[in-house]
Amino acid sequence: MTVLARVPELGPIEPLPAYMSRLAAANGASSLRDFRRHMGFRIERWTETTDACDRLSDVTGIDVGVLMSRNLNFDRQWFSFGTQRLPTPALIQTAPRYCPKCIEDDFNNGAGRLDVRLRTRFPWLVAHIEVCPEHRVELVTSPLKYRGDMKLDFAAHVRTNWREIEKSITQSKDAEVHPYESYFFDRVAGNQTSNELLDPLPCFAALRLCTIIGEMLAPDTRRGRAGVRIGLNHPSRKIGFDVLSSRSSLLSFLTEAGDSFVSDHHRKALGLYGKFGEYLAANMEMAELQPMIEMVRNHAYETVPIGAEYGFLGGGGVRRWHTLRSAELETGVYFTVLRKILVERGVIPPSERGKKDSSIVVSVADVEAAAADYHDRIGLEELADRLGLLFITVRRLVRAGLFKSTYGTTSTLKEKFSRRDTDAMLEQWMDGLETAPLAGDLVSLRSVGRRFSRQSTEVILAYVDGKLSTRYLDEDASKIGFERILVDRREVRALLFDQPPGLKIHELAYKFGLQRPPGKALFYAGFFEILRWEPGQGRNAFDVATFESVERFFREYDSLTNFAEGWMKRGDLHRGLKAAGIKPFWSHTGNSVNNIFNRLDIEEFRSRSL
Repeated sequence: MTVLARVPELGPIEPLPAYMSRLAAANGASSLRDFRRHMGFRIERWTETTDACDRLSDVTGIDVGVLMSRNLNFDRQWFSFGTQRLPTPALIQTAPRYCPKCIEDDFNNGAGRLDVRLRTRFPWLVAHIEVCPEHRVELVTSPLKYRGDMKLDFAAHVRTNWREIEKSITQSKDAEVHPYESYFFDRVAGNQTSNELLDPLPCFAALRLCTIIGEMLAPDTRRGRAGVRIGLNHPSRKIGFDVLSSRSSLLSFLTEAGDSFVSDHHRKALGLYGKFGEYLAANMEMAELQPMIEMVRNHAYETVPIGAEYGFLGGGGVRRWHTLRSAELETGVYFTVLRKILVERGVIPPSERGKKDSSIVVSVADVEAAAADYHDRIGLEELADRLGLLFITVRRLVRAGLFKSTYGTTSTLKEKFSRRDTDAMLEQWMDGLETAPLAGDLVSLRSVGRRFSRQSTEVILAYVDGKLSTRYLDEDASKIGFERILVDRREVRALLFDQPPGLKIHELAYKFGLQRPPGKALFYAGFFEILRWEPGQGRNAFDVATFESVERFFREYDSLTNFAEGWMKRGDLHRGLKAAGIKPFWSHTGNSVNNIFNRLDIEEFRSRSL
């Protein structure tokens, strides 16, 4: 096929039907329809696009791939131009639409026939775009529609309605260029854009999300009295674009929408994020939408009280927040009890306490901790049974801080304690102890206080603090808790009462192996420093021999009984000393059992007798 005589240059973003209108005008056709009939072209909703573009390439010399990329391809309710796919209602093709300033530039800078000079730009045909970013003026839609099936025959309109176009040029209105206009103008024109959230999405999805979010935020986006739906050019789209301009602004929108969701007392995730969430859910299979879906799903679990059981945006995820109602369903703890526990712990601040249970949001960690403490709870009576102590003793230990309640410190809840922690503390205090019979100086830790007219609490606290070194477990395994723990009565006495700074009379007699009367005589024989001790607590005062004076005397002297022990019989030793002429240092009534000898004399006798 021969190349046509006149082939105008194809504009950078000129749609193929508009170019064919100029091609027809350049070659003397009265209309695009006549040109198509004469040339045998059918490019509107054609079925064999490749063949038609091949023929058009033959008569124009333009590469068939370029022609294919400029065609408007229709598929039911959709059309595509280049890589952009949009819904058919978004394409304005029934009436001319143009930028007056761009037309003026074409008129001033072009050559040849007027109707051939003026080129159509594809973004003019997109209803969502109302401003030319280059000239900052509003786009004009002609009140005169194209004739019949001659859509996009712009050259024919120029020939018959030039005065209208001239008037539009002179009356063009300046307009503020919103980033929304610039972004989508560049995008449908095939230029490079930089929007982290919208760039990965198909153009129709990006436009739809701007519309949805804009309608949710704009105060005037609801249907009017007549129920008229928001149009394609509603200013709310720009509000939606501002939200989708960055991750931070989208997250702020999601947070606000999530707070509204909780305040409205929703119990299902179906209404979460409104129409925005519904659109994402309806397009779960769209691969390009997956990063945004994942972002929204993660935000939902991080900020809103929903869990995987809701199936929100495909399900999955880990619940991070509960309402008191959802917490009751998951933990089995009545929501009123949970509320009281969480209020007591300060998890629910005063500003939130007036809200309904379905509107109070608390973290999963706080709910799980409260529920665990509730299920692990024991009262004061059961605590006393586990410890093997009297109720009043346990109450004193609680007041002393040995056992801390898990909740119930306010007047609205009964005080409860942890069964698990109680058992762990008992195991720690009884771990590694040997068993022994309850005999001699060993007494039960539960009852030892009564022996000294003191509270058992004092002894138990001393035991826990490690102040009693002698520790055993009663052989009787039927006893539990502190009732089975055995301690030394003498250690307890030394712990409970202040000890005198010396030996009493009977203690001195015991040290030297003397009978009570000789011991008293030795006590007051003048060898020791004697002090008067006031024990207090209503007890009588008594004399003691200071430890220093007793030890000083004991280093030089000792009794015959102590010297004989482990060596020979006391009588034999007394007779041997008498035969050797060794006399006692101190004696009482001449009885051998009550004699005190000098250590040096005894050692000399020992060395001679060996």
